Amino acid sequence: PPATREMYLRFSRLAHERYERFGGEFGRAKLLYKQLLSAEGHRNYPLREARCLRITPDLMLPLAPWLESWGRAVATHPSLSVEDRTAVVRQLLRGCDDTSKAWGVPNQVGYYRALYGMQSCGS
Repeated sequence: PPATREMYLRFSRLAHERYERFGGEFGRAKLLYKQLLSAEGHRNYPLREARCLRITPDLMLPLAPWLESWGRAVATHPSLSVEDRTAVVRQLLRGCDDTSKAWGVPNQVGYYRALYGMQSCGS
């Protein structure tokens, strides 16, 4: 719809250029995000391979790095098989591999916390 496109063009670059607008609030928010949370960001590429996570909204990845309860949900969800859980663990471990430029997510801790949550359920 045209209104959606207009809104996108108006607001999508607020933190990318002309930081002085709106008192610099969007620029500061971008810097804080980059310094504190970007490693836990929205891109979770390693988990794309674990397609089993897409079968139910119950398994939607929450805001990282607090993933312990999500790990427990993955470990105990009735719709996941042992093979599905194994696939998730494999992808989490790939994301923890900071030697891999293709898969590793530098400086993240959320995947470790998800693995701890899974392990705490005994699976």
